[in-house]
Amino acid sequence: MRPPPRYLITALLLLEFASLTALLGLFGYAHPNAYRTALRSIGVNLGLNAPPASATPLSSYAASLSKSDASTSATGPTDPLVFRDAATAYTLWITIASFILLVSQAVLAILGSLNPVFALVVNAALEAVWIVSAAVMQAGVGAGGERPWWVGRSCGLVHEGGGGVASYGWCRQAQAALGISAGMCVLYGCVMAWSVWMWVARRGRRRGDGWEDDEGEGKLKEVEIEIDPYCMSAGRFD
Repeated sequence: MRPPPRYLITALLLLEFASLTALLGLFGYAHPNAYRTALRSIGVNLGLNAPPASATPLSSYAASLSKSDASTSATGPTDPLVFRDAATAYTLWITIASFILLVSQAVLAILGSLNPVFALVVNAALEAVWIVSAAVMQAGVGAGGERPWWVGRSCGLVHEGGGGVASYGWCRQAQAALGISAGMCVLYGCVMAWSVWMWVARRGRRRGDGWEDDEGEGKLKEVEIEIDPYCMSAGRFD
């Protein structure tokens, strides 16, 4: 089997770099609570997301007094996962970790030393953590376990929920973060497929299946086979 073209892994790494750069900006701005509470308040005002059933009595009483109180109430450990500080911190730190692993793989790819087994293990781990990240951003809210209101709905609803232009931008950022995170799962799956393809091609090369790569190594092997008998019969070894 012929190995995958070199430009394939280059394109995948460049796409991963662009995606991680965008996510680093989105999660870095959102950490720790730039707009999470504000979007939650809009969802409650619209009736799209009910207050968490596990909310403390004090916060429930404050929310019943005024709709605006929901935007100022602090999130506690009983809040849904999507509204906790830990969720934002998790997505930010895995983005930084993914950047570090991307740099290591890019250096090895430039040097031509990127081992397919190493790439497979690394990207399988990244695939798992980003699936968790995408799931966290869609975690259930309220007693019914419904998703956050900005998932699958238009951000134009923020105006009906009492939000302004800033809230609309925050909604778009939350949607972009979720979309790119889901795309990262697909991207890492493609890198894993490249790793398996390269591993199978290298095993075939060791068995002598005979393929010619971009540097002409296969052709060089054929030339040596043709020249060796002539050199031996002529008594020349130079």
